Amino acid sequence: MSDRTTDWVERADRRRNMLLGGLLVHGSALLTTECTVRDLSEGGARVQIPTFTILTAPVALLVVRLDRAWAARAVWQAGLLMGLRFERAIELNPDDTSEPDRTVRRLWVARRF
Repeated sequence: MSDRTTDWVERADRRRNMLLGGLLVHGSALLTTECTVRDLSEGGARVQIPTFTILTAPVALLVVRLDRAWAARAVWQAGLLMGLRFERAIELNPDDTSEPDRTVRRLWVARRF
């Protein structure tokens, strides 16, 4: 993981400040951790988690309110705050059966109503 300064310097797109509920899906067991999305850009996000957790690959961020999800990588962590770099968007509607995309889609469907 890089430090916060390096992450900020390498980020080409500007993050928008926001306060949205999110869900992190992570690890080979596809564990879920609720989070708050503090900043969001096309390339990544700054999230806050309720308790200290080290995310292991694979990592995905789901934001139900935006109907969006991304495969991501944690690039820095400072206590309960962490920076995520998005690797790709996860399509929430197709019939792809690969993990963790399938689990993220099921969680999206279960939480959107």
